[in-house]
Amino acid sequence: SLVSDKEDLLDESNPRNEALRWVAEESTPESSRNDILQGYILSLLYFSTDGENWNKQYSFLKSLDVCQWNEEYSSASGFLGVKCIDGNVTDIHLISNALSGTIPSEIASIGKLQSLELRRNALRGTIPSELGVLANLLTLNIDDNDLNDTIPSELGRLKNLQILDLGDNDLNGKIPS
Repeated sequence: SLVSDKEDLLDESNPRNEALRWVAEESTPESSRNDILQGYILSLLYFSTDGENWNKQYSFLKSLDVCQWNEEYSSASGFLGVKCIDGNVTDIHLISNALSGTIPSEIASIGKLQSLELRRNALRGTIPSELGVLANLLTLNIDDNDLNDTIPSELGRLKNLQILDLGDNDLNGKIPS
């Protein structure tokens, strides 16, 4: 779901609880609602995908300013990690970085997200159907993981999507139109 369940938030063994505790420690009374929300969702991504064992950390969890969670390099996209425009997360690129675990559905709450690239990792489970609400999404590239189950029909709602790569997973069903 777009909002974490109360039971998950209270369960100390759940990544949602870890993310909630982290954002509570990092936020201040001056922190904006957007900073807190984005900090929660991206720290949840970190905790849900075994961030401690990623190949590169990209400054994840260094501060509540998620727009600093990246590293520039010379390639077509020019960065890995998180990219922002005007304080809003627009791109998440964590390619070939040893992510394992599941993609949290809460990523769909990042309304300005344009590019989600999690290819060449060891993600498992399903593709969250909630991603279908990301009206600004242009690129969804999650190929070469261990994702399974049916491709969510909700991805057909992504009318601005230009690049969709789901290959090299154990998915079934048709690409929604």
